Parts: sequence; structure tokens; C-alpha cells
Amino acid sequence: SWSIPDVIGQFMPPASFFVMKKIGNNMAVVFGGATGENDDIVCSNILYVIYTTVNAVLWQRIGPEAIDCWPDGRWGHAATIISIHDNPMLVITGGRDNKNCIKDELWVFNFKHTSWKKMAVPLTVSQRWCHSLSSFTSTPGVVVLLTIGGLVNITKELQSFLKITMSTELLVNDIQWRVGDTLDLIDMISGHYKCKYQLENNTVSSSLEVSCEILKLLQNRRGRNIDPQLQHYIERINADLQTSIQACRNQAERNVTIEEELKNLEEELVNVREAHEEQLEEQEEQLQEEKESITQKAKNKFQEMSLVIEEKDIALQEAQSSLNEKRKELYEVKRELTDVKTNLSKKDMMLQQCQHDLNNSKQENVGQERALKNIERHKAQLQEMLSQSQDEKAQKLREFQLEKATLQQRLRESQEEARKYQNECNLLCDAWQVDEKEVVITDEELGRGSYGVVMVGIFRGLKVAVKYLHPVIASYYNEERFIREMKMASLLRHPNLVQFIGATLGDNPLILTERMTTSLYHEKKNVQLARPSILSIAIQVALGLNYLHLQKPNALIHRDVSSPNILLDNIGPARYRAKVSDYGSFAMAVDSQTERPGSIAYSAPEAFNPNEHTPAMDVYSFCVLLIEMIINKAPETTVKERREQASKIAGWTVMKNLVQRGINEKKEVRPKMAEMIKELKQMESQRLR
Repeated sequence: SWSIPDVIGQFMPPASFFVMKKIGNNMAVVFGGATGENDDIVCSNILYVIYTTVNAVLWQRIGPEAIDCWPDGRWGHAATIISIHDNPMLVITGGRDNKNCIKDELWVFNFKHTSWKKMAVPLTVSQRWCHSLSSFTSTPGVVVLLTIGGLVNITKELQSFLKITMSTELLVNDIQWRVGDTLDLIDMISGHYKCKYQLENNTVSSSLEVSCEILKLLQNRRGRNIDPQLQHYIERINADLQTSIQACRNQAERNVTIEEELKNLEEELVNVREAHEEQLEEQEEQLQEEKESITQKAKNKFQEMSLVIEEKDIALQEAQSSLNEKRKELYEVKRELTDVKTNLSKKDMMLQQCQHDLNNSKQENVGQERALKNIERHKAQLQEMLSQSQDEKAQKLREFQLEKATLQQRLRESQEEARKYQNECNLLCDAWQVDEKEVVITDEELGRGSYGVVMVGIFRGLKVAVKYLHPVIASYYNEERFIREMKMASLLRHPNLVQFIGATLGDNPLILTERMTTSLYHEKKNVQLARPSILSIAIQVALGLNYLHLQKPNALIHRDVSSPNILLDNIGPARYRAKVSDYGSFAMAVDSQTERPGSIAYSAPEAFNPNEHTPAMDVYSFCVLLIEMIINKAPETTVKERREQASKIAGWTVMKNLVQRGINEKKEVRPKMAEMIKELKQMESQRLR
């Protein structure tokens, strides 16, 4: 049956064209692979070791950070596991890199020493991709690699028949490694290779037989006085030799099987060659016959077409001469017709002039009569309109006086209600003021920011976060401005805003807020956030910022959205409650007077100009925060570098498009925070499906 184990450690991101090889019963290794969509390919060079149990899978990441010699990222490569002195090693060859270039390299990874070694092999072995690689131990200290199939260039050209399989020897000892012979299919079935292979086996067998004879002589002397340690050593060598002799016999049997298979391959190769040659001869004969037939047909067709063309030329010459005569006659007729048209045009012009003079005289008489009638009619209409306007003016004056009295009464009532509401607001707004004697400051520091130091304090029995403002920041505020902003903060209530509790007055004011467990800045330094956690935190932060942007009558701008100002409470495995903190920098959209507030790494391009501060500034900083969570790297300080960071988001196209729209230099093009909430919730719902 299938089961879903627990995944522990730093696992690899989604990828393709990587290699995975088994080591033992509960261990495997993964290397390389390609991530990204369409043409945006990113190759990995990270090595992962996987340990499996019944209920869990443990991932161990090994990267190039602490090792100087390390292969480049690649995909479409091949790999195999070899074992030297019970030490497993990973061998990789070929593959393609980020630029789609073939990597003609062979690398060996030593798990015991955690190191890579690059070895030089012929291009026929390493310059491939999408091929397979296997290995076996020929004799002690000699490992044979078999490279089979694959493509040799990016145009997907297959390996030729004779070099589709390559055999490469790796000669291994305790001091150094070197590459031995490399053979193709023809070399592997040649007599020279058979003799060399048989000679190596015979040499090993002879050495073992001599060793056995020496051991027998030593055993015959057992009756004499022999040191017990020497006796034990002799017995251990005897057991090892017996094992080696049995291994050589097994290898000899396998060699016989290999020789038979090589003979069969040689016979099949000869048959394929003969069949291929016969097929080529038949095709050449057919092509020659077709060529002769086509040539004869072309000659006959050419002769027929030549006769037809001669006849057409004669007919064309006769038609040309007849056409020239007709053109001359037509020219004479056209010239006569032109003379007649000219005479008619002159007569028409004279007739039109006479008609025009007659019409003008008639229109002058009729126009004078119509003008007189229009003047009389217009005079009567003006008299009637004057009478109506006087009546309407009197009626509107009476209505205006009545409405004026009504509005004055309403104004008096509204002023009375405003005075009552102002008194109530003054009572409520003053509730944020806290006596400094009620606040006990501990030695536990929660953090430091651009606006001050945050300590743990106790206020009326409750642990709270107490912020000391830096002297430079405190001097920026006068008492009236500080009181106005604290009143505004005390009126804000939202589940995703850090709750403002109160503040003290004086030269060094204290600001009290609820205490959270940690911040996003510290959390992402400890763990790589998974996508569900990123979506959950992003939605909560966006809801808090949207609440500020929708304040009436004017929107509030936070102006310092950054990972240190996003506070978190851990409510379960990979689950967080996120809240926006640091009200020291928010301002009304119509009353922003500070150039480039907050962290420069998150600031929008228009932050230097207070006249252009809008909620779009927070949208820009929020998208920089999303990039930081996804790629787990600190944001850059220039617009160009941030765009490059956004382009590195791989395997999450919808989020990548949203972030790139949010960091647009034109603030009018960026989506509003409400639109971002909608799209983020759609991503979350699609993930849950």
C-alpha cells in the first residue's frame, strides 16, 4: 500500500531532468535538474542525500558553499554509483547548462571525504545529453563505465551506430585515479581486447595460486613453534585468498558469457552491414532508372512546348500590327471629339451666367419681405418672455427666503450636535495617555529599528512591547503633532495591525503595543518559508495595509513596509498569525512631508518626492517583501536589481506576474491593495483544490 511519510530537512524544489541513484536499502542521492517554465531555465548544481524510513524521509542538502572544486549546474546528464573499498561514489557525465551548451565533463563525488574530482575523458564519452551510464568492477582496482546512446548536440543529432556504446576504464588506487582505455563497439569485440582481458584474468589467477601454495607451506609448519598472532594472520589470509579465488572463477564464467554475447553482436553487425549494403544497391538502381525516365519525358515535353511557342509568336506579331492600325483610327476620333466638347463647354458657361443673374434679382425681393416679418415676430416673443421672467423671479425669491430660514435652523442643530460629539471624542481620545510610572521596563530587548529600540515591559500586569524613540526621531515631533498621531493610532482597530495600547508624554515618550513572538525578518533567516506559509502571511499583511488605505476622509500610508515590521505568532506547524507594526512612519495621503521614509531597500521610486506619496508606495514595498519571502534573499537597493530578483521567481508564474506589476516604476499602473488581496486569495483557493 502507498503511504505519505513526513518530510524532514531542506528538500529540493520542483525540477526535471535530474538524476537519482540508490545507495544501499534506505539511502539515495539526487543531483542537478532544471527548474522554470518555457525558455526561462535555471540549472541546479545542488546535491541532496535522502535517508528513508517507514514513516519519514530525511533530506540533506550539500552545496558548493564550503567546497572549492564543484561542478556547474546541468540537466539531462547521466549518473551511476561505483564502490571502491566499500566507499560509494557518484559518477556524472555530460548534460546541458543554463545556456543550452553541452557540458563535456566527467565528475566523481566521494561521499566519505565530501569532495568532487574532475577527470579527463574523450569527448565521445562525455559530450552527450539524455544518455545512460552504468558501471561494473572488472578486476580489483579497475572500474568499467558503459556510456550508451544519447544526443551529441542541441539539434538532437543521435550518436552514430559504432559509437552508441563506449567503454571507459577507471584505474583506482589509494593514491590517485587515472583514466585507462576507452573503446567503442568495434574495439570491444576485437581480438586485441579479448587477449588483453584474458591476460589480466590469468595474471590475477596465477597470483592467487602462488599465494595459496605459500599458505600451504606455512600450514605444513604448524607443528613447529609459530607465534599465535602469525598463525591468526595466516588463517585470515587463507580465508581472503579462498574468497578471491572464488571471485576470479565467477568472473571467468562471466567472461565466457560476455565473449558469447560479443560474438553474437559481431554476427548481428555483419548481417546489418550486408543488409544495409544490399538495400543501398537496390535504391541506387531504382534511382538510376527513374532518372533516365524523367530525362526522356522532359526532352519530349520541351520539343512540344517549342513548337507551340513558335506558333504563338507568329499569331502575336499579326495581332500587334492590327492593333497599331486600330490605335491610329481611335486617335483621330478622339481629337475630333475633344474639339466638339470644347465648343459645348463655352456655350454652357454663357447660359449659366444668364440664369445666375436672373435668380439673384428674384432672391433680393423675397429676402426683404421675409426679414420684415421676422422682426415683427421676434418683437412679440421678447415681450412675452419679459413678462414670464418677472413672474418667475418673484416666485424664486419667495422660495429662496423660505429655504434660507430652514437651512439656518438646521445649521444651529448641527453645530449643537458637533459640540456634543467633540466633547465625547476628546474624552475617548485622551484615553490613550499612560502614566510613565505604570510602565516597568525589563532588560529583554525585542529589536531595533529605524525609529527606536523595542523592549519588553509590564503594564498593569500585562507583558507589552515598549518602544523608545531615538533622540533624532523624538526631536522631530512637537507635542501637538505627537498627540495628533497617537490619537489617530488609538482609533485604528484591525486583526492584522499590531494593537496600540497607549503612550506617555514628555521629552522621551514611550509607545506601548501588544507583544508578538518574532518578526518575519528573523523567521526567514531560520527557515525557508513554504508557499502555503508565504500566501497566508501575504494575505494577512495585505488586509492590514488595505484597512489603512481605506480610511476616511483621507487614506493612511504606512511608508515603511519591510520584513522587520511584520510581526509573527506561531500558531502551528508552518502556520503564522501576521500583523503590521511600526506606526511611527504612517501619514495621511494629503499630509506627507518626509522624503524617502522607512528602509531604502523597500522604497518606491517616487518616495523621494513627498508630493507624489500615495498608497501605491505601500503596494511597491509589499511586492518587494513578497520577492524577499519567495527567493529568501535580502532586497536590492536599485530598481533594476529588484526587477532582476523578480525574474528569478521560478515555478510560480501567477505570483511572478503579480509581483512584476507591483514593482512597476509608474505608480498609476500598479494594482491597488484590494486587487492584490483578491488575486492572492485566488492562488490560495487553487492550491487547496
